[in-house]
Amino acid sequence: MNKKKIISYILMVTMLVSICYIPVNAGESVMETPDTGTVTIHFFNENNWQEPYIYYYSDSDETHTWPGIPMTAENNGWYSCTVREFSQVRVIFSDHGKNQFPAQNQKGFLVSGEMWYKNGQFYKANPDTESTTIHFYNTDGWQKPSIYYYTEDNIPADWPGTEMFPEGDGWYFYDIPGHREVNVLFSDNGINQIPESNQTGYTVSGERWFVNGIWYDSEPEADITVNFYNYDNWNQVNL
Repeated sequence: MNKKKIISYILMVTMLVSICYIPVNAGESVMETPDTGTVTIHFFNENNWQEPYIYYYSDSDETHTWPGIPMTAENNGWYSCTVREFSQVRVIFSDHGKNQFPAQNQKGFLVSGEMWYKNGQFYKANPDTESTTIHFYNTDGWQKPSIYYYTEDNIPADWPGTEMFPEGDGWYFYDIPGHREVNVLFSDNGINQIPESNQTGYTVSGERWFVNGIWYDSEPEADITVNFYNYDNWNQVNL
């Protein structure tokens, strides 16, 4: 092979290498395995099971064989399990394979983030320590003051919700466990709702009192309204 051919061959190889090589600049992103997060489930052992177990899976992956794994005892009847590398999972609780719920042949509960399960309901916070309490003053003399509540990602009840509990002097209350913040609507068992139909519910957290469209952080002093008919046409009525 003569020198000209050798030089031509070297130049061709150099050009091919320079074309195929694309450097990654420091400012460019490189694809990495995404962090899918964790899911933590807390379970209240209300039925005094001997061995609370959890079976979890995703819709595309059967993670364990039945009945899953034992849950970790916390305190006051609570057990927990943390599932890593999943953003959400379906879960089934059982007493080491017995007395499962959801029942056999039903899909597991879909859970994401950190949630607490007690008395057949999931909560975003520990229902034993976190709650929202609403007091409602029955200004219009409703027969059945009711409260409908929901969160941004959960609608727990059908309209008109739940009847509130009387606490005297025209006041009614309702305690919502396991929620730091909720949206609420009031009604007379579905009639005359506040706020009006198609309006967003009031956003409430902690303990609040509601009177005549105004929210208070503590129980307001009671106002007494007296109606008097001036049938003698007095010039000035004093009370």
